[in-house]
Amino acid sequence: MLKQRRMYADQVAASLFEAETAIDVALAKTAALAGVMPGLRAQAGLSALIGQEALEWTSRSITALAEARRAVIEA
Repeated sequence: MLKQRRMYADQVAASLFEAETAIDVALAKTAALAGVMPGLRAQAGLSALIGQEALEWTSRSITALAEARRAVIEA
């Protein structure tokens, strides 16, 4: 019975680590998106107003992902 419980605990831990990794990947990709948006806008010669809302939403998603990361870590 103890061996089976350990196996279940290991499965939970593996799933937890996968979730942490997935959030880290999403966080990195979203941060990269936020990083390229201003430069590409400038290269296109567009006003700073263009894409501002998209940049704000992207920044909010970074915050949400960081909060999700904390929640998974706390789990």
